[in-house]
Amino acid sequence: MALDKDLKLLKYDVRIQEWSVRNGQLKQSEIDSHLKELPDVANNAVSLNLEDKNETH
Repeated sequence: MALDKDLKLLKYDVRIQEWSVRNGQLKQSEIDSHLKELPDVANNAVSLNLEDKNETH
């Protein structure tokens, strides 16, 4: 049943949300509700330093 779960989550994929809302397959209120249910995982984030200190401009 993992495929069923994946297909349900796919409807919230940001790459197709606008299309889904425009075509009546998804309501903005559904997106908002889904986003509120997501856990806060900010503590799992890793900071990256992308600047090279040896690089001169």
